[in-house]
Amino acid sequence: MLSRLVCILLLPAILLNGLSSTSAQEWTSLESGVKYQLIGTWDPAKFEKIVTSELAEFMDGSPLKAEYYSGKFAAPKHSMRLYKVSYPSVIPELNNQPTVATGVIAVPVDVTGPRPVISYQHGTIFGRYDCPSSPDNSMEYKLMLAQFGSPGYIVVSADYFGIGDDQKPNSYLMRESTEQACLDMLKATRQVLASLKMPSGPLFLNGWSQGGYSTLTFLRRLEKEGVKVTAASLASAGGNILVMGDRWMNNPQPGDAVYLTACVSNLLYAAETYWHIPGLIEEAIRPEYREVTKQFFDFKISYPEFASKTPKIAKDLLRPEFLAGGQFAQHPFWKALDANEAYQWRCVTPLRIYYGDVDEVIPQAVATTTALNHQLLSGKTEAILNGPQADHRGNYVLSLFKIKPWFDEFLK
Repeated sequence: MLSRLVCILLLPAILLNGLSSTSAQEWTSLESGVKYQLIGTWDPAKFEKIVTSELAEFMDGSPLKAEYYSGKFAAPKHSMRLYKVSYPSVIPELNNQPTVATGVIAVPVDVTGPRPVISYQHGTIFGRYDCPSSPDNSMEYKLMLAQFGSPGYIVVSADYFGIGDDQKPNSYLMRESTEQACLDMLKATRQVLASLKMPSGPLFLNGWSQGGYSTLTFLRRLEKEGVKVTAASLASAGGNILVMGDRWMNNPQPGDAVYLTACVSNLLYAAETYWHIPGLIEEAIRPEYREVTKQFFDFKISYPEFASKTPKIAKDLLRPEFLAGGQFAQHPFWKALDANEAYQWRCVTPLRIYYGDVDEVIPQAVATTTALNHQLLSGKTEAILNGPQADHRGNYVLSLFKIKPWFDEFLK
């Protein structure tokens, strides 16, 4: 769920993209309020570095050894042009308050004919600019570009509200805002591709961790809107956010990720704002941790500083009375978690959910419940185990090797 443990300072996005081989250009404005700018061109050598030395650094500490993933990414083929996108949207939970969100579109160079589009929903980040629109800071997005983009897919990703240049509060795991950000980013993508005279083909979805939850709720929204999705996948995720959140807070396990405390803290702050639960922080978080958790939610301190000042176990961050109140999910917060599930519908899109035996963030039950529910309703959803050494990062990387050939089959 964590893209990078070290948060990035709040620098301008152009500076954070400094490793790209092309300097950011002027914005191109479209009549709809959508704007885009070229922020970099990445060549095959860049992608080769991503899937070798950078991947080894990303996987450092994972039980999944290099022989499981080294040399298995798609061979770099095309250079890619990366465009940062700014687009108008509204925040459903805040009475459709206007906002301007950001995202990124990466298009392959020197290709002919319509290209398939894959919308990638990113995982949890703890730095405002560790997001796809600052692509050099997002290893998960870089891996998507290496596996899908360089071989010929168009790869797009929304930053979510409150991430990147959007100064609204972080909309962490807020379902309606997530749907809206992803939907309006997809609409903006179509406009930008038309402006670039880049024809597009079938639409696919993929997401990891928080992005897996985002993919589920986005997929359901697209099916409601009648938008055709050819196939979708997710890794280390599920749609039962109540079970997931309750498990993090009330039933800690020895192998849990150390950053779950940060996830819980950010979820509570987002919930107080977006779900209109006044006084939630005072009810939930112990007084001695409220100042540091608020600073962290506002991106004013880094994750390492947060971790040095808060308990390693999320349960120890919280007041016992608040935890006890969740037993029957009657408090407004627990009710809201339950209401924001993302798995209870008759899914018609082919969907694969990948999970691992040693995932330190998402238990197997959370990952598989969605598939079982869809199967009961005659859906085309499969749950696929990635093996005994697949932790949170490893499950994501292993899933990429399986998703691309599966998606490619739909293009034949």
